[in-house]
Amino acid sequence: MDNSVLQNHNTVPVYIFEHSIGNTKRFYNEEVLKNTWNELLKLSNIELGEEDLINVCNTVYKNGYNNEQQEDFDKGFNNSIINQFEEDWIPATWRDWIDEILEGNQKREILCFNLVEEFEQKISEGRYIEANQLLVQVYHYEPKISKEKLLGDTEVAYNLKYDSIIGYHSIEKDFDDSIV
Repeated sequence: MDNSVLQNHNTVPVYIFEHSIGNTKRFYNEEVLKNTWNELLKLSNIELGEEDLINVCNTVYKNGYNNEQQEDFDKGFNNSIINQFEEDWIPATWRDWIDEILEGNQKREILCFNLVEEFEQKISEGRYIEANQLLVQVYHYEPKISKEKLLGDTEVAYNLKYDSIIGYHSIEKDFDDSIV
């Protein structure tokens, strides 16, 4: 985009990724993703406002949730851990209620394979905080973990690469093919 165009507007360009990077399992089902993508394509090259995005959501969900989405919504809406929090809460006790609610949808910290040498160098120099900053949070289904662990329990994902500009991505796909 021409810089003179940017100077005339109070907005910045937005890039939409057609495919998730490194995900084999999608959070939304294929129909919702396809419909959302089609609606966003209709808005290509125009300045978007909040109302535009609300209209996209209204169009995509015009028939409400499908059965699976409704079940997920009901599960969260009727979750006894959340709804009975005040009754079940006991001061001065600890309970991992987040794991109970999310049931495996939380992220975990891993080290991308291309940062192993830098990680080990920082550890050998006693720069533990900087070494820890090389870890990235990923969903449990994204990484393929090496059997060898570093510094006790640090897991290395041999299928994920870290890039300082875009973050982590799967090396099984060509990243440039995912950008629209």
